[in-house]
Amino acid sequence: KRALAKALHARDGLTVDDGHMLDVMVKRLHEYKRQTLKLLHIVHLYDQIISGRVAAADITPRTFVFGAKAAPGYDMAKRIIHLI
Repeated sequence: KRALAKALHARDGLTVDDGHMLDVMVKRLHEYKRQTLKLLHIVHLYDQIISGRVAAADITPRTFVFGAKAAPGYDMAKRIIHLI
């Protein structure tokens, strides 16, 4: 976890809190795979906090990391990457 946090900071300048749960998904992107489901999970958590149904303090702090690539002609996969 610390090694990934150091790599993200060195490469991208991102700071990851040690207290956060890391939710990492790295794989080739296909529209039928889990990346879209994970994105919907993130939106669901965000909606719960914004709507007030769940207090932000009641949700485990998380850092979501996606690593994906898609074939050059795979338009839907590129759209999903852009959405993420």
